[in-house]
Amino acid sequence: MHSSQTSEMRVLVACEYSGRVRDAFSSHGHDAMSCDLLPTEVDGPHYQGPVEDVLNDGWDLMPPGPDRWKERSRTFEGVTKAMGEQWGNRLLPAITIQGVLL
Repeated sequence: MHSSQTSEMRVLVACEYSGRVRDAFSSHGHDAMSCDLLPTEVDGPHYQGPVEDVLNDGWDLMPPGPDRWKERSRTFEGVTKAMGEQWGNRLLPAITIQGVLL
């Protein structure tokens, strides 16, 4: 966790421009930001640019956003390869795929 005093996590929602996942985490008290090459569709913390620019900014969790997920391969191997290529094959403390903690 980001702070030993609270359960708040710093969450980067990669490949999301809708803000849905980001806002869901924010509504539960987490410090969440979305990131995509496209601008966000709703106001809120959003980085417009490649995820590599913000990948090493101390995130505790990085779930994939639903917006680009639909455009990726539907197989586990295809998804993990696409994620690895996009995120520079870096490891974070926790990564989720469709809500499953890996």
